Amino acid sequence: MSDNNTHPKSTLFKKAVSGQSIEKSTETKLDAVNLDKLKKVLPSIIKRVEKGNRAQRFLPFLLIRTGLGDRGTRPLSTDYVFWESPDIWVSPQDPSNPAPEIPATYEASPISGVPNNIYAHVWNLGLAPLVGINVSFYVFDPSFLFQTDKANLIGVARVDLPPRSSTSCHKLVRCPNPWIPDGTKAHQCIVVRISGVGDSINSKDSWDPRTDRHVAQHNVTVVTAGTSIDTLLASLENNRKFSSKIVLQQIGKEATTVVNQAARNYTIDSSVQTHILAELKSDGSLTLPPVQISHKTNSIITSQTSVSASPFAIRRIQPDVLLNLHSTSVKSTDPTISKSGDVKILDKGGNVSMLLNHATLLTPEFSNRLVKISSPKQNQVQVMRLIAYDDKNTMIGGYTIVIKGL
Repeated sequence: MSDNNTHPKSTLFKKAVSGQSIEKSTETKLDAVNLDKLKKVLPSIIKRVEKGNRAQRFLPFLLIRTGLGDRGTRPLSTDYVFWESPDIWVSPQDPSNPAPEIPATYEASPISGVPNNIYAHVWNLGLAPLVGINVSFYVFDPSFLFQTDKANLIGVARVDLPPRSSTSCHKLVRCPNPWIPDGTKAHQCIVVRISGVGDSINSKDSWDPRTDRHVAQHNVTVVTAGTSIDTLLASLENNRKFSSKIVLQQIGKEATTVVNQAARNYTIDSSVQTHILAELKSDGSLTLPPVQISHKTNSIITSQTSVSASPFAIRRIQPDVLLNLHSTSVKSTDPTISKSGDVKILDKGGNVSMLLNHATLLTPEFSNRLVKISSPKQNQVQVMRLIAYDDKNTMIGGYTIVIKGL
């Protein structure tokens, strides 16, 4: 048997490590030729390996999507709706049967008082496989901002994912523990985080889907028209950042994706167009801003992507009627209209509940000028978003409410 030149006991190996000259046998001449070839192609190989971003290199690239079409590029645009992840599902569980790996049905909101299974659709879009990926499931009380000390861990699952060249590079993962929310917790927000060795969560933004592809949020609730959501609004008020502005927006066809997931047998009321209903400013003032009609699919409306109109010119849904909101004793005694078209309802003291109840705060003269849309019919939904901005007018969070018709 010929000597294995790479074995530590071989003569060739001992001479090489001691610096002794090595006679040029046929084998060593062949090695030299191959080495010369490798030296010539090595720079191009290294260049190819290091070229491009992480997804183009031989590395894993974990992702839990924030929206359809999300391929993991971060940061997201500043107007991206990042709290309606299509990769987080909730499914009520029959206590008499074991939880299925793939649910027969799924909902956007859990059912109180019974076991609910949370599922996450996780992806590896990299060129390298990854084993032992942690998929962590959390719930938070309704809020526009999430912090570690407010997180409630439900469970952690593990999964292995091959590279994107495989059709199995994405999998539906079930939380190992069922979640049983009580009546006051049915509107909680769900956050899922994924992490693996060599592709972990960005510790700086560990709860922020805008900057970390390992994190996704599902801040969506589905209710039937006439259902009270006082506990949800109280939680959002208690947890909101008081330096921020909160915008109430009605959503038309731009809500198609979330409705397809949250209320699959329902269609969006075609009479609803996307625009802002009211704003709660950081100083507690409450206004009806000039309407901005959007034509973008997954973005908050901005002046660059919309057409401006009077708040009285376009048909508006009625949150106070849809959600059986309790009337407030506070009244706007003398609403004013600014040169920019804002209708100021309150100078101070506003809160999230008043934001949704804004129409009842108006005097009869102004209330009668609003063009109101009837409640959704059977098999129809109307959709609202509450959107929070910081003092630099940067979007920092949101919550989506889908109202089903009777």
